[in-house]
Amino acid sequence: MADLTDVVSAHDVKHHAYADDTQLYLRCHVQEATTAAHRLEVCIMDVQRWMEANSFKLNADKTELLWAGSRYGLTLLGHSGPSLDLRTGPIRASDHVRLLGVTISSDLSLERHVSGIC
Repeated sequence: MADLTDVVSAHDVKHHAYADDTQLYLRCHVQEATTAAHRLEVCIMDVQRWMEANSFKLNADKTELLWAGSRYGLTLLGHSGPSLDLRTGPIRASDHVRLLGVTISSDLSLERHVSGIC
């Protein structure tokens, strides 16, 4: 899996890996969202090629996209921001994702996580 770091880093994308779960992320301004989405697409396609070459499989059903930021910034971005166009089909942005048991909302509030626990 150490080679995967090289694949992701070549695209200037950050990542976290935990067991068989990998999160790719990058920081951008609202005006750069389309460019950022394209960088992620290219990075994910390279990750997918690396996985296939190393007998791994990218699980498209578990691939999620979250545009996170202030409520104002998300309003400027539009309803859900740009989606990712991958070989397996488009990945549309969600308003929340689960990350290691924590629900992360696009506005970075913990309301949905707390509601889910209570």
